[in-house]
Amino acid sequence: MDPSTPPAGDGSAPPPPRRFTLPLERCNTVGKLIVYYRELKGWRQKDLCYALGMTQSRLSSLERDTRHASFVEMERISFFLEQAMNQFSPLWRGRVVV
Repeated sequence: MDPSTPPAGDGSAPPPPRRFTLPLERCNTVGKLIVYYRELKGWRQKDLCYALGMTQSRLSSLERDTRHASFVEMERISFFLEQAMNQFSPLWRGRVVV
């Protein structure tokens, strides 16, 4: 075997193009925005749950908009997804709040 050619399956192939559940302009709820920014970061629900110290069922409920997040939960979500808090409000998204 030629040492200059990598063996199959070693991860040297470029990753497939990133596909999002929804484009940003269609993210009209807090839950959809959480999903969008989580996917943008390349995280699975499991990854975000671990960082937040939250159960996966709780995060799933927030993403499906069947439950509402507390202010503290939204602070933590915005911190770990590296987004400003106003990015999670469909009404304020894109505006600069001083």
